[in-house]
Amino acid sequence: KSSAASDVYKRQMSKIAIILLVGVIFGLAAFIGSKLLLKPVYQSQTSLYVLNKQSQGTTTLSDLQSSTQLTQDYMILVKSRTVTEKVISDLGLNTTNEKLAKQISVSTPSDSRVLEITVSNNDQYEAKRIADKVAEISADSICDIMQIEKVNVFEEANISEKPSSPNCLKNAIIAFVLGMVLAIAIVVIRLSLIHI
Repeated sequence: KSSAASDVYKRQMSKIAIILLVGVIFGLAAFIGSKLLLKPVYQSQTSLYVLNKQSQGTTTLSDLQSSTQLTQDYMILVKSRTVTEKVISDLGLNTTNEKLAKQISVSTPSDSRVLEITVSNNDQYEAKRIADKVAEISADSICDIMQIEKVNVFEEANISEKPSSPNCLKNAIIAFVLGMVLAIAIVVIRLSLIHI
């Protein structure tokens, strides 16, 4: 009986070892693949402050509410062809309006007049250069098109030291789990076929 129990234990442990080994192989493959095959993407962020002054003199509550309500319009304008064409022309970029627009993301903290512009690029210095130019052109365009008195760039773009993607560790963990799931599925199917 002890010998039979020992054999069962050894078989179970061998299956567990195989499952873990498959998971490790998948994880290592994903980690190395992410390092060697995927280009790093860096993000650079700059911020604009927009205030729509409806009256002369001091800023009123109406001014603040109006600026907040128009923030969505400003977000669309930042990624518009008007802005992207000027950025491409000024910087001499070898890209299209559509591709540049995909590199740009715009967000705004809740109930604020702040526009956060983020540019993604394979070169961290190029990301900063583009982000600063997008902020500059966007500020001018908002003033001209929306009849805003002034838009302030209160935070210049940063140079990111670490890439935002790929996340090699995250990819490795996901691949490790998927590898184990696949190995478990194969073991279960084999056992099912044996007992048919």
